[in-house]
Amino acid sequence: MSENKLQKKLKSDPRFIPYNEKYDFDYVLSYLKKTLKSKTGTYLEHNALNSSFFNPYYIGLKDYYNEIIGSNILSLNSFLELIITFANRDFYLLTSMLRESNKGKTEMDYDGMINSTIQSNIPELGRINAQAGMEASHDGLNLILNLTRQKYDENDGSKYELKHLDNCAKLFGFSNIYIVIKSGYDIAIWEDYAILYNKESEELKIKIINKKIQYLNRIGEYRLERNIFSSKMVVLSAFQEKNAFYHHISKEANKKRKAKRLKHVKLDKSEINYKLADGIEKETVFKELQSFASLTTYYAFIRDEILPNINGVNLYDVLVIYTEVQHLISEAFEIKKIETATDVENFNLFKLKIKKHELIEYLLYKTKYSRNQVKQTLELFIQKEGFYNIWERPLIEIENFLFPIILPLISPNTLRMLDYWLEKGGFDLDSRGSLFEKHIKNVLSFEFKRKGYEFNIPIENTFRNNNDEFEEIDLIIELKKITLLAEVKCIKYPFDPRDYYNMYSRLSEGAEQINRKAKFLNDNKDYFKNNSFLSKPIVKLVITNYPIFSGSEIVGVSITDFSLLENYFINGRFGKGRMVGTKKGVEFDDTFHSEIKYYQNEDELSDNLENFFKNPVPITEKLKDVYIEETQISLPEANPKIIMDYVKFKQSNEI
Repeated sequence: MSENKLQKKLKSDPRFIPYNEKYDFDYVLSYLKKTLKSKTGTYLEHNALNSSFFNPYYIGLKDYYNEIIGSNILSLNSFLELIITFANRDFYLLTSMLRESNKGKTEMDYDGMINSTIQSNIPELGRINAQAGMEASHDGLNLILNLTRQKYDENDGSKYELKHLDNCAKLFGFSNIYIVIKSGYDIAIWEDYAILYNKESEELKIKIINKKIQYLNRIGEYRLERNIFSSKMVVLSAFQEKNAFYHHISKEANKKRKAKRLKHVKLDKSEINYKLADGIEKETVFKELQSFASLTTYYAFIRDEILPNINGVNLYDVLVIYTEVQHLISEAFEIKKIETATDVENFNLFKLKIKKHELIEYLLYKTKYSRNQVKQTLELFIQKEGFYNIWERPLIEIENFLFPIILPLISPNTLRMLDYWLEKGGFDLDSRGSLFEKHIKNVLSFEFKRKGYEFNIPIENTFRNNNDEFEEIDLIIELKKITLLAEVKCIKYPFDPRDYYNMYSRLSEGAEQINRKAKFLNDNKDYFKNNSFLSKPIVKLVITNYPIFSGSEIVGVSITDFSLLENYFINGRFGKGRMVGTKKGVEFDDTFHSEIKYYQNEDELSDNLENFFKNPVPITEKLKDVYIEETQISLPEANPKIIMDYVKFKQSNEI
């Protein structure tokens, strides 16, 4: 993916980036004057010029933070406790409101759930997506935590006062606005939007340039979450019906656990105390299997492989220990809290902490792992030094205590955590990629044999010509009438705009590689004439584990994901329907059901394959439901008003 000099500067030169101390608008102007090629300017030149509107948000946040801590008498540890408790309190009140709003509902489907909206804490912003709102507030917490690493004037105070709570609320509000504005700018720079200023209307608009890519991006996110939701619904249904699958997975889950359950949990001066009793803990097994649904949906190819950096522990073991921590903290968090007034005593109702050694002992009582395995694994969840990332490490270590941040702990982005655990456990992308290739070959081989189809997946994947030049091809599938050549790219879950950029770059690299390899085979086809697959039409793909950019085309190569591969070769059809969770269990609403078949026989499987991956039905059908909406992301009194394009789905569900 080629970039010009200005694009590179916008991404990497601190003088062009408005969110750091080295930002230099005079330098930006000087550079643009030297390189400007037209009076109107390109969108990139507009992006560079309009970066000046974003720098005041950075300066304002720094100044406001310095003002807050300058009048602060609290020690750093006390301040950290305060802001963590503040975030947990907001999350508790919001979840209570969501439960209340869902009381009268007899069913909940995925589309309705992801489109749920709530009134923003900042009235001027109106209604916002419920999930995005909760995540933005915790991004604000993460920002404040990292600001304390850069500067915090040490004091020795430990007792909160109302003014501290008021300052904390203001700082959270400011940081939330900052996060939204900065995210908008980062998306523009890393995902190629245009930042355009209209002097007459005093509006700064962040506009989508490549609509198709952004539609596919949003649909990919939707498919990713929906696939996990479907897997979780299968687990939920099994638990409700107590079927054979339930008994099997429960038995497997309990192999790693001792026959101990939580009898009760109570708080003593905010510290978590617990009592255990003999018996099976069904709740932790259920939590584990809900997370396991994410693992099996997108990392089914990683089974019992030991994580090299942790003694005798695999990814499933990490899930077991994590869900035990989840359950204990969740039970403590759910203790009913009633605020009787706005004072410090009521605020402290939401503070939670547990001694680190107590949590280790709890895990040793509950599981069959060794002390060393528990301690090593627990460190994956704990932040004690360096850059804060609460989405990967939601337990904050302060002296001898662990302070949980509830949202990312009990409602985590499981895929992001899995990627972090794999990385820290010593399982890099190359190691995952090798297993992913084998998994694809094994699954498709089994399916083709079951259906009685003609196929050949060569074991040898290195092709060398008489000049000793060679290429390695990740995946070759010879079918009855066609040959599929694919580059397999295992990628990490994208969480911020830079991740999406890196992901697209990796897929672009894969597309260029498979083009080069296909050309090598074609140029040397006489030398490789014993390979029958070269005599058939070739379809080129890049196959990845996540569906974010599926349906796009890069240098003539279709980008797809493993779930689409399964959908075409195994299911052979697209079923439109609605899966809902009800009090009776998981049900399918037949009134929404329809079906599109991809092929009727083996010949049509080959004939229709290329068009399917160029225009995948599950994606083209969803394209009908997306649209772009302009949303103001700055406060109404801001000058200029900042307005951004967002890709949204048509259905909405107010809470």
